[in-house]
Amino acid sequence: LAGLPVNYPDAFGSFYDWKTGDQMDIGTLLDDNQSILLSSDQAEKLGLNQDTPLPVTLITEITNLSTTVIPPVVPLSEWTINADLTSGNYVLNSSYSNLHFELEPLDFTSMVTVYTLTCPQLNLSNYAYVNVTATGTNNTGVLLGFFLDDDNNFDVSNWTDIATLDGSSFDLTPYAGKTLRGDVYLAIRSFNGTQASIDITEIAFEAPTANGYQRLPILSFTPEISKVEMHVVGIFDSNRPGIGSQYSGAVIRLDH
Repeated sequence: LAGLPVNYPDAFGSFYDWKTGDQMDIGTLLDDNQSILLSSDQAEKLGLNQDTPLPVTLITEITNLSTTVIPPVVPLSEWTINADLTSGNYVLNSSYSNLHFELEPLDFTSMVTVYTLTCPQLNLSNYAYVNVTATGTNNTGVLLGFFLDDDNNFDVSNWTDIATLDGSSFDLTPYAGKTLRGDVYLAIRSFNGTQASIDITEIAFEAPTANGYQRLPILSFTPEISKVEMHVVGIFDSNRPGIGSQYSGAVIRLDH
């Protein structure tokens, strides 16, 4: 497919009509962006001949790849209560910028458990640490873990207090070569039987660099198919001399 500038219709030389042999007026024929001139070589491949009435409508499918950049963080929205692993009264607020939930325990065994299925499926070879930014009550114990694509799981914190969770980085070195499955679980309980709560503002995967830490995003590619309707308004003879006529494809109008 070649574009012919409308201001320079003779840029490819002359084109001659396949049927009549007459020189074609390119500027008149290519009067919009849906009009095309087809070479006789290409026309024959499409089953057209010199007696085919023109214009002929062609539907062309174009596949575009849209790219989505996904940061290596766990989304804080779309967390859900796991009723099977929850006892006691609870409050859950899950939003784009904050994950808050609290527990009003019935006894010392009470806990509240939430989960999400929206974690990016990260290749853990690209990351060294998980860092959690969290605040909450001093009596809160936190369980936070991830499932891997081999159906195993690992805990970032195992009933750790919030200050320790917030102030330390979890080493991912043992999980190099593994990939996250996408589901994450999080639970809290009270160390002393009174109300416990937590606020999380970030769960991030990081790797060290010479200048500190970096967060390597992943790219997701989605194919999108669009259909373009084109009208064959003329067929030029591919066997005539000249640069233009010997072109074996199609010619469209090129606007600046």
